[in-house]
Amino acid sequence: MIRNRLKELMAERGLKASRVANDIENLSRNTINSTVNNNGKMIQFETVNSLCQYLGVTPADFFEYLPFDVDISISSDNELVTNYPEMEVLSASIAPFYLNLYLKKISTNQASGTTSKTFELSVILTNTVNFISVDSKFAPKNKADFVVVVGNPPQGNKDKEQVNEFKKFWNDNLTAGFQQDIRSRIISEISNYIQTEILNPIPSLKKFGGRVNFRFDENFNMKQELNDGPVIDFAGLDLPF
Repeated sequence: MIRNRLKELMAERGLKASRVANDIENLSRNTINSTVNNNGKMIQFETVNSLCQYLGVTPADFFEYLPFDVDISISSDNELVTNYPEMEVLSASIAPFYLNLYLKKISTNQASGTTSKTFELSVILTNTVNFISVDSKFAPKNKADFVVVVGNPPQGNKDKEQVNEFKKFWNDNLTAGFQQDIRSRIISEISNYIQTEILNPIPSLKKFGGRVNFRFDENFNMKQELNDGPVIDFAGLDLPF
């Protein structure tokens, strides 16, 4: 994995993207923001050259490298379940559930070929998200609260060996910058999964916001029952006939 350290380098100097864009004529603010967030799949030599000169650093200071990659995937063992009444619908709710989260550490080199190690985690929706009908669409009444924990399925008495193995990888193999990048990638994967697999099949359901808390320790205990996959309940109007 390779990433640039522009965000850290600018923070050390108290610089904002607007100031850097103003001082470097050939760089736009959009380019700087994209570089800061490590969003692009490529960065031009001219951009690196200009930023290194401006910040007074070398490319070795600008980039950070680890001799492996991390692949992230999210899935569910069950399809979306909906309980839709044959009557006018006034409200809907998404019950707590968990998703499979797989982090795969992959390394390839000439001597040993390709090796990989998969860590199993869970993405848990810990609260019920309620929606109310507004202008023929469902608007969220509250935010979704997600936690990411080690272990799949999520349990209170997690396998300590698995937890310790993941914590060793997380704390010993990854720098703070890479940890933050992976957290951001996980949040993006959660957002994409919720939108495409849960919200898109129901056109009248508006996108809802959420919070993600990372709990990579053995202290998290889910006390309420979880569904294997997303379940959406619709509440209808009781008609007198």
